[in-house]
Amino acid sequence: MSKVTNIQSALTKLVEKNYYLHRAARDAYRSYLLAYASHAHKDIFDVHSLDLQAVSESFGFAVPPRVDLNLSHRGDKKTRRNPKKGDRRKG
Repeated sequence: MSKVTNIQSALTKLVEKNYYLHRAARDAYRSYLLAYASHAHKDIFDVHSLDLQAVSESFGFAVPPRVDLNLSHRGDKKTRRNPKKGDRRKG
């Protein structure tokens, strides 16, 4: 067994046992996904094509946690209202 495997399994066990580490790791995982999704080069940084299992393991999870990202399915910017004119525009 390699040292990296030992460290990974130790990290996973530690995150599973400690509530505060689990919560911090989940928040960091969510922040990472949000930052990845908000990157300007969406053709390269497509959050929908990420291997969530591999990403979650790097944060110490055996199974990817469920997180709410509020992302659109198409990946484009949300439509918003212009408060002065009341019309809709891309933004």
